[in-house]
Amino acid sequence: MNSSKDVNEWIDEVLFEYSLQKNSCSSFKKDFAGYYSQELLSSAYYVVVDEIPLPTFLTEINVRFKEFLDLDTHGITYKDTYFIKGDHLTNKALHFHELVHVVQWRLLGAEDFIERYLGELDAYGYDEALLEKMAYGLQADYEERKVFNVENIVKGNL
Repeated sequence: MNSSKDVNEWIDEVLFEYSLQKNSCSSFKKDFAGYYSQELLSSAYYVVVDEIPLPTFLTEINVRFKEFLDLDTHGITYKDTYFIKGDHLTNKALHFHELVHVVQWRLLGAEDFIERYLGELDAYGYDEALLEKMAYGLQADYEERKVFNVENIVKGNL
């Protein structure tokens, strides 16, 4: 089974299913000025959900994915769209974090992002996965009010 292909197809189905519920991240123009380009914000989206859509079929492939899927996640990014639980809608740091993943998806492309993310989950677990560590590190810098261009930093660290 080609897990990245299966995941990519599943993601496309989920994004289609929620396509009418997408909100533009351009609403964060002031909050994220200096961090993200207007182009990125206007072409990235979020969907408010009660339950985060997760590819539960991955648990059949590897136990590490079950650990990941069992986390009480408040948000997850698929390509140019992230899903966020309604009770975390005003959490700007979470939006910031998920937008880091949007940048990663764009720079790596869907297949490469999926392969890398799943590989890192398998090798290191969620807390030590390099793509997650990058997002959490940049989120922490944002929370400390450091201003930097996220897209340039991610590009330089992939």
